Amino acid sequence: MHFHAQANIPFIILGHKSIPMEVHHHTHTDRSKLKHYLFEFFMLFLAVFAGSVAEYQLEHINEHSHEKEYMESMVKDLKSDASDMRQTLAFDARKLKGLDSMINILSTPTISVTEITHMHKLGWAILVNYPVSFSTGTLTQLKYSGSLRLVRNQAVVDSIMSYDSNITQIDGQRKGYSEYTKEGIDKMSEMMDLRYIVADGKIPGPKISASFAANTFSLANKAALIKGVVSSYDNMLKQQLQHADLLIKLIDKEYGRE
Repeated sequence: MHFHAQANIPFIILGHKSIPMEVHHHTHTDRSKLKHYLFEFFMLFLAVFAGSVAEYQLEHINEHSHEKEYMESMVKDLKSDASDMRQTLAFDARKLKGLDSMINILSTPTISVTEITHMHKLGWAILVNYPVSFSTGTLTQLKYSGSLRLVRNQAVVDSIMSYDSNITQIDGQRKGYSEYTKEGIDKMSEMMDLRYIVADGKIPGPKISASFAANTFSLANKAALIKGVVSSYDNMLKQQLQHADLLIKLIDKEYGRE
């Protein structure tokens, strides 16, 4: 009996029958698929990682850009504050001299008509104030929007926070300044002709109340109190002005604005 073997297919003989053997190629195929899946996973991971890095870099660049914008705005506010403080200090220097002159006249046992007229002309020293209104727009944004974290230089952060704290103290002193000023104006209105003061001495002959002589000592005390709070206020402004100038220089140096 002749057996015709199928081409390339091995077989075994059992009795009088031949049984072809099947050949399995799955091992090679499975490995190829695994490599393909691993490659796809790696490419996907690489794409996600690259995207994350790009997003981080973009966020980093944006943060630095915002940081620089905040610092430019901060310097603008500081320069505005510095200008206002210089004007206030110049005005208060005249105000303090006027208060000194009023106190000297009111402390005279017998006040002449000429001195009374002159004192009315000096009344503006009590009536008129020129307090500083600080520019706090950038400070408010930095504090309450969480943007202060963008400022990398800790020395700049500390200086900004100290400047902000000083503003709170200065504004507190200004409130005392305003209260004493109101008391001084109330006392002046009992004794003097405020129309003459407001008109800068243009109304001929200020009218004097009957209680003028009895209240000169009280008004002198009010003027002295105002002088004290103005002097303290100005000392605080001088320190804050130095702080502003130093902070501007620090920011300019840190952010290459020089």
